[in-house]
Amino acid sequence: MSTESVTKSKRGGKREGAGRKPLSGYGTVVMRVPSCLKKYILSMIDIYVDWMNNDEMKKYIKERTTVGERLQAINIIERLVQHERERIAERTRNDDDKRQMHLFDDSSQ
Repeated sequence: MSTESVTKSKRGGKREGAGRKPLSGYGTVVMRVPSCLKKYILSMIDIYVDWMNNDEMKKYIKERTTVGERLQAINIIERLVQHERERIAERTRNDDDKRQMHLFDDSSQ
């Protein structure tokens, strides 16, 4: 396989399965997130690892955030959840209003 075709195929290596394997046994993915959210994502990972209380996982993943950063992440998560609940409630109200308008329009004809 030529170097050009490897580049075009977007693969990282010349062989299937080539590359470093995760030490923890858990699969990982690469994700692009806005840089302003990086510390919150790292905090969520730290919180998740602790919540899972998986000693095997803790051997390979060290905490990368402080208690304060994790508290900030919790605050952001709570605000995001509240925002999404309000958004869902608003969508439900709008759907109900549309349904009521259709019923009203049908009965007048």
